This record gives sequence, C-alpha cells and structure tokens, in this order.
Amino acid sequence: MEINIPINPGRVLFGLSRIGYTPSSAICDIIDNSIMAKANNIYIHIERDNERYADNRRGNVKEYLIIDDGNGMDENTMLRALELGSPEEFYNNSTLSKFGLGLKSATFSQGDELELISGQNGVFNKFIVSLTKVQEQGRYFASKVELSQNDLGIIAKFISKGYGTIVKIGKVRKEGHPSIKHTIDELKKKIGVIYCYFIKENGLNIYIENSNIQAIDVLFTDEAMENGNLDENIWNGKEVRWIEKPKDLILDIDSNIKVTIEVTQLPHPPTFRIEDRGADSMIRDKYLIEASNYGFYVYRNKRLISWAETFNGIIPANQDLYSFRGRILIDDSADDVFNIDVKKSTLTLSDEAWNTISDNAQEYKRKSVKAWNRAKSLVQEKSIEETNQQSNSIIDTLEIPETLPGIELASEQIINEVELLVLDASKVRLEKIKNLVKEDLKSNNENENIDFESENGKREIELTALKGENNPYAKKYLEFNILKIMYFGNLIMIQITATV
Repeated sequence: MEINIPINPGRVLFGLSRIGYTPSSAICDIIDNSIMAKANNIYIHIERDNERYADNRRGNVKEYLIIDDGNGMDENTMLRALELGSPEEFYNNSTLSKFGLGLKSATFSQGDELELISGQNGVFNKFIVSLTKVQEQGRYFASKVELSQNDLGIIAKFISKGYGTIVKIGKVRKEGHPSIKHTIDELKKKIGVIYCYFIKENGLNIYIENSNIQAIDVLFTDEAMENGNLDENIWNGKEVRWIEKPKDLILDIDSNIKVTIEVTQLPHPPTFRIEDRGADSMIRDKYLIEASNYGFYVYRNKRLISWAETFNGIIPANQDLYSFRGRILIDDSADDVFNIDVKKSTLTLSDEAWNTISDNAQEYKRKSVKAWNRAKSLVQEKSIEETNQQSNSIIDTLEIPETLPGIELASEQIINEVELLVLDASKVRLEKIKNLVKEDLKSNNENENIDFESENGKREIELTALKGENNPYAKKYLEFNILKIMYFGNLIMIQITATV
C-alpha cells in the first residue's frame, strides 16, 4: 500500500534559499544557464532601490537582472525550467547544472520574486513565481503576465534579434544584504576566473554594469609555458614556472575516473620591492597573491566550482605557499568522488581521491616552499647589502670634528702624567695577579718540579696571568695607549686605546 505524502512548497523554496548563496554566487548560477543556452553575450545589471544613495551603502538593491542572447525558450520550455528539479533531458553530459534547482534556489536566496522572460523568433513570454504567494497558498505555481514597457525596452536594447532570456531577481531582501559596490567588486574579481575557458575559447562576453570582463587564468600558464619548469634551487622569484605540467590522475581505479592536474609557481612579490618600492603590491594584484587565493582551483566541465581549495588539509595554512597555484579539471563523471553541493561551490573528496591528490601534492608543496624560501633569502641578502651601502655612504659624507664645542684639550705634560699613572696602576695589578697565579701553580701537583724563581718559571707565571687560565680574577691584561685628555666643565675625559 502506497500513500502520497504532501510537501509544503513554500517551506521547500525557503529551505533552498538558505543553502549559502552570496549575491555573486547566485548570479553565477544563473549565468550557467545562459552559457548552456549558447549565449554570446551576457549582461548583469543592478537596479538601485534609491538612486541617490552611494553604491557602498548596504541594502540598496531593488533587483538583479541577468540578460543573455542565447537560444531562448518557448512557453512550454519556460515552465519546465521553473519546475523544482527540472527534467534530466534539459542537461547533457557537459552541462554546468546538476540538480535542476539552480534558477530557483539562486533567485530566492536573494529575493522573494523570480521573473522569467524568454523568447524565440521574436515571441516573448513572461512568468513570475512569488515566494510570498507560494507560502500563502501552500502550492507551487507561476503566473503568466504581460510584458511591461520596461521589459520591451530591455528586449529591444539587449536581445533585439528575437532570441534570449531575461532573469530578474526581484524584491531583494534588504536586511543584511551587501552593498552594490561589494557585489560588483566580487563579480569583477571572480567571473573572469570562473568562466575563463568560455571567455577565452568560446568568445563569450560577460558585462557587469557595461564593463566587459576579461578572462583570468589563475595559473598564468602562458607565462609558465614561456619560462619553463621550476628549479627551486635557482629560482629568482620573478617568473611564473611550471611545478607540474598538465597530467592525468586516476582518482578511482574501479570506475577509472580521471582528472587533469596542473600546478605553477607564481612570482614572489617582495622580490620586486628591491628595485621598485611599491612594486610588490602591483604583483600581488596582478597575480591575485593573497592568503585566500593559494591552493587548487577545481573546474567542472570548464566552469570553476571551488576557489583555492585546500582539500581539508592537503594544502596547509602556510605563508610559504602563497605562490602555489594548482588546478584540477573534472567532468560530471567525477561528481560522486568530489561530492559537489547544490550551489556548485563546495566539494568533499572521497577517501581514495583525497589520498591520490595528497600523495601527488607532497612534491608540489616541497618545491613551492623551497623556491619561496630561496627568493625570501635573496631579498634578505639584498636588503642587508643595501643597508651596509647606505651606512657606508652616510659615514663617508660625515665630517667628525676633532673636538666638540666647549671641550679643551689637555697639554702634553698632563697626558704623559696620566699615562704613567694608568700604566703604574696596571703594573701593580699585574703583580698582584702574578702572585695569585704563582700560589695557584705551586698548589698544583703537576707543576711541583718547576722552579718559579727562574726566568722560565717567571715567564710561565706571567703568561698564565695574562691568559687568566688559572686565576679566575685575572681574565685579561690590558696595555693602555692614552690618546687625548680633554677638559669639559669640571670633568676630565680620557680617550685611550687598549690591547690585550
């Protein structure tokens, strides 16, 4: 006996909206659909709630628009796309989607209303799904509505050839919502990385507020191809080098699941500061070198799904790995061993896959750390050298006066008298030390046959006294050479040199 159990669509949608999307990751999920629709141009636009507010003000987003000139959809296909768990026939083997939830979960993670406008051959339809109404009525449904003048204006401006889709994330929730500037900055930073292959290989154009985003290869493999392999023992810190050129790894022997892995060593920013103060900052910006950017970048069907992945400890938190940059390319056959989540941004490796990647990464990490530390040592050596040069330069130009103002040199007679006093005091001290040494040597059985009154014996005492080996109170005997005696007020200053 089977009994149908109802679901609460409002709560299901609300739950999907709380799986951890940011505005940028939600927009990227919708961009995936545009790419699968073979769009050549994708436009991202943000409507402000209050145009007078600055873009760094939080909670001022009215709606997000993602517009593409792809294949578009007819009315029936649009309804299928709005289903919770869109049918599998929507997705081929190279699809960027996985669960058929992205459009809905991404939209409702940010706002309470999904507007879908799409068309083919110049015929456009519009459907709205309201989270609030679904919750109120306890059923999942879409409302077909007429196109507004604003909708027609967008179609005429961006998809005038009659094919394309507009997704509008409407009634964006204000509380806790990031600023427009924050979202735009994050999109500009990440979209060039996420869709690098589509921009470079397929000629895809993605515009954010009229800015065309350029592809960013986070491994900078073009430079690595030009510079060659990394020799960590002679690396100068200035060039991108290969640590591992692209190679296949088998992650699961039973199912023969393969991935492609590649690793590069990026430049060492402080190296550039030696010749040009501030150049290290430019290098960090150019190569995206910072604490949150080193690790593996995992691409599924050429779409980034994990940014700077550490794989639960394979890549440790270590500043010496800041220039380490790896990439793993997978297709949907590896979904199970990577356990990809709904929003396609978090993954968990199977045990076998973790072990395989970890084993290979040991040598990659060793080379990267050693190269980084070599570059760091070169910087330190250069810094010390420059410091010494600067010090010598200062000393060379410094004129030291013979005497300071207010100081009067003593006469030659006073210098001679003080010198005799110092030398006499020194001789008296030496005689005392020699007597102590003599007694100490006599008490030592090994020296009982020495005649301490002979010339050799006296010499033995004197040498011992000077060395201070037997007498703990006689460490060194100093001969003084008095250079100057100067009067300064009521003080007498004596400048001497001393030799052991």
